[in-house]
Amino acid sequence: MPVLVVDDDEPTRHAVRMLLEDAGYTVLEAQDGLVALEMLRQQSAPCIVVLDLVMPRLDGAGVIRAVALNRKLRRRTAIILLTARRVSLQLTFSRMLTALATPVILKPFDIDTLLEAVAQANQRLTTGKRR
Repeated sequence: MPVLVVDDDEPTRHAVRMLLEDAGYTVLEAQDGLVALEMLRQQSAPCIVVLDLVMPRLDGAGVIRAVALNRKLRRRTAIILLTARRVSLQLTFSRMLTALATPVILKPFDIDTLLEAVAQANQRLTTGKRR
């Protein structure tokens, strides 16, 4: 199953890509949320998204909202939010994260935590079950 890494910081994208490829995943990259959404809409197969929160043009929250509002994308997309921001999330946004079973991982991230989150997302999409 492909993993789409979405982050405006190229070194972060590269590091996550190398980590996931070493773990056996096929990895795609996008530098912002607009590119990521276009890629997700063109993709017919399930996809795991490792998503930064703060990006230009369309941020991670915008991507999550777009996925949550689109039934097709929601069924075939599992999102992992990867962020350096230790912010309290708005209640509505927190509910969306819960509804989409979206874990939040803080940067700098623990490698094992990220790999476990991707493996769990892969399992959810493979079995068609949400938390």
